[in-house]
Amino acid sequence: MARTKCYDLVIKVIQAVDKASANSAPPPDGSLSIIMRRRNEAYAEINNSNDEVFQTYLYDWYLSQGWAERLLEITSEYVVSYLVRKSQEDVTHADLLWRYYAHYHNYLDAADVQHQLAKSGFQLSLERRIEYLSRAKANASTRVPGFSEIGGVRSRQSRQELLRNITDLLDIANIQDDILQKMKSDPRLVGDRRTEVLARLDGEILSIDEVRNVPSPFITIGKTC
Repeated sequence: MARTKCYDLVIKVIQAVDKASANSAPPPDGSLSIIMRRRNEAYAEINNSNDEVFQTYLYDWYLSQGWAERLLEITSEYVVSYLVRKSQEDVTHADLLWRYYAHYHNYLDAADVQHQLAKSGFQLSLERRIEYLSRAKANASTRVPGFSEIGGVRSRQSRQELLRNITDLLDIANIQDDILQKMKSDPRLVGDRRTEVLARLDGEILSIDEVRNVPSPFITIGKTC
């Protein structure tokens, strides 16, 4: 309770400096005004705090205000640990995590998060999973000039392995999508069976064996199928 009261005072400081800077006119010479300098100093002090409990409280508050972009501007290990933890239970946080990685040119970790999202048990359409994989493939293929992977999260070998896994899953997902589109346009598939088949196809990416057996396990509408 005492911590929360202190944290709420910090929130009031943020609100005060934001309001003051929003209402101040910029100097005619284009330099920072005194109010803007004070605002920047306040944010530097807040963002550099090593109190992880406070940082979690702060990030929760930012997101509750719809200020997700603010997290992208904070270069702190606490942002990553916060988003990694939250991404296990929420797609929004997972999206913010890969955006954070990409914002700081860590495209390989961004690709990994997107790959995991495509495979996840979240309620996502097949189209969205394919979009994640397409982005992941592009990110995994991106190399930043002058950026060394030595000592980083992933080695060159793991980059190639991740890219191969993404490509393989994307191939399966595209086959599944072809089947889904055919099932949608097939007039013989109706009623509850249609709902069941489309729901099965328009969700998690199936294994290659399951895809090969489509439509056999899901639909019995004629020998030509």
